[in-house]
Amino acid sequence: MPAAMLDTERADLAMEFLRSSVGMKARNKVSPWAAQGQAEKAVEEKSPGAGPPGQPGAPPPGPPPGQPDQPWREDADYDPLAERVVRLPYSNVGALAHLLKGAMGAGLLAISLGFKMSGLAVGVLSGVVIAVACTHCCTLLVNNSRVLCKRLRVPSLDFPSTVEAAFLTGHSRIRRYARACRFMVNFMLCFTYLGLPIIFIVVISTSVQQLVQHYTEYELNVRFYILMLVPFVMAMGMIRDLKWLVPLSHASNSLFLTGLSITMYYVLKDAPSPLTVRQYGSVSDYPLYLSAMIYGMENIGVILPVENTMRHPQHLVAGRNVLVWSMAIIAFFYIFIGAAGFVAFGEATRENIILNLPIAEPAAQAVKVVIPLGVLLSYGLQLYVVPVTLWSGLHHRVPDARKDAAYNLLRAGTVLFTVVVALVVPNLRPVLALVGAVGFSSLGLLFPATVDLVVSWPGASALRVAKNVLIVLFWLVALLSGTYSALLEIRDTYFTESQPL
Repeated sequence: MPAAMLDTERADLAMEFLRSSVGMKARNKVSPWAAQGQAEKAVEEKSPGAGPPGQPGAPPPGPPPGQPDQPWREDADYDPLAERVVRLPYSNVGALAHLLKGAMGAGLLAISLGFKMSGLAVGVLSGVVIAVACTHCCTLLVNNSRVLCKRLRVPSLDFPSTVEAAFLTGHSRIRRYARACRFMVNFMLCFTYLGLPIIFIVVISTSVQQLVQHYTEYELNVRFYILMLVPFVMAMGMIRDLKWLVPLSHASNSLFLTGLSITMYYVLKDAPSPLTVRQYGSVSDYPLYLSAMIYGMENIGVILPVENTMRHPQHLVAGRNVLVWSMAIIAFFYIFIGAAGFVAFGEATRENIILNLPIAEPAAQAVKVVIPLGVLLSYGLQLYVVPVTLWSGLHHRVPDARKDAAYNLLRAGTVLFTVVVALVVPNLRPVLALVGAVGFSSLGLLFPATVDLVVSWPGASALRVAKNVLIVLFWLVALLSGTYSALLEIRDTYFTESQPL
């Protein structure tokens, strides 16, 4: 597309024009297709004979003629994948690496505790079911995003825009809910990506606490270690440029994989028979397993960004099916590490598996340094999306002269918020359960199924409707049971017993 606007600009214009067309307040009411035509005409005048891309004379996007209440029609001749302009596209291998990196993190350290809650056999079987459900929901999101791109004739849409566009281009009765749905997606993204740095702080502080106690024999509450981390996490959180965060993330991955390899050596060394541990757990403990597994496997936040920047995006959910391969690898690691950790440590399995390693051995001590350091280096990247998302809705209210200071203040406030929450609940189990049950389950189960229903309605088959309703019910069970279990544990741990400082 030699004269085309940037993909993100076209998508933003499309969303603004759609809002204005259904009576919502919009800052820019210029039709994105008119703006696209103006841009192409300008370049055509500068470069005669170049010719604009697309289909000349194609009718503007909208509902079927004479049926304004019906869902928008798709432009069968428009191929959003062919229209994308990506400066540095990912190969299939690069996309696979990014999908794996998005899921391989602190969740691997806590998944053995999940198997302790569910039991070995139930944990393995449930892990397979959850992996299939997560993979299917990611596929739904990608396919429906492409359908909406055809409706709007834009090359790509991000997650919030996909959900909003589904409602705005759907039946007239649901268009009024589009802005609220976009807000909910952004809220859940912020909630989820705020939860990840909180979990990181807890992992780092508990590991350092155990190491210090071994050498000094001085017991200090974990909250003091969290306070000691403030200068370090503040420094990481104030890095605004991704070009500095990405190298730190690569170093973090190397340290984490090194520490995890040593951990698995201890887990597999002298491991007993799998028949020696419980094969199933209590119903009351199962929601904690469910939340931990959804937290670990769910990769919905990076699916569309990766798909939108692939050299061959059609290979993500078809052909070589990069998504299926990535989810299969992720599921294998979570099920294998979770099951092996529970078999090795049994009922003594702790919320962070590295806390089970023999503290007196040098290799185990190295793990308690290497993994927390790797987690610390990735803190800034995990936090990055939250202030960016918040700032996108606030920057137009701040005078230009104060924008830098205001943005830095917002980032600092976000870091301090994660520290305060970690101080209030310095326990990995309830925090992980809340993030998994509320954040990842909503993003990974509720929104993809809802979008699929809205986009396919009213022509959806009974089987398709029943399947999506079943996914929503699964989300509701995970949400209510996981949230209840987490809040119950927080109450029992911090509000029914006195906690020493």
